Amino acid sequence: MGPQVGVTLNAQFGNFSVQPSLLFSQKGFKIDYSESDRGYTFHVETSSRLNYLELPINFVYTVGGEEGFQVFAGPYAAFGISGKYNYKATLTGNGTDESQSNEADIHYSNKIKNNDNVYYRALDAGLNAGIGYKVGPVQA
Repeated sequence: MGPQVGVTLNAQFGNFSVQPSLLFSQKGFKIDYSESDRGYTFHVETSSRLNYLELPINFVYTVGGEEGFQVFAGPYAAFGISGKYNYKATLTGNGTDESQSNEADIHYSNKIKNNDNVYYRALDAGLNAGIGYKVGPVQA
């Protein structure tokens, strides 16, 4: 989980509204995995933190008119701006104690280059949906 902050325009039409936004979003993952076999234990930890500039357009229905419980959905497009990748692997057992680790900045490109950097596609797009509550200009 990561923060999502930005500005949103709320074009209200009774209980319905359209909300285009400009957001900074953090996304990512974390994996912690172990496997044992024949006296050896392999353990890997990897994580990635991805930073995006996101442009969602949500279509919102507010139950109480201008304030109250909300249901929303809509498309989004996000553009990668930065990120970090961490990797650590260990192999232990039967007198063996080996480890390997790597930390790298994430670069966004449509082509993977042949070097030590980690590359992700620059464009992330999809659909989002959710629920919320609105009181005055504050929406959660």
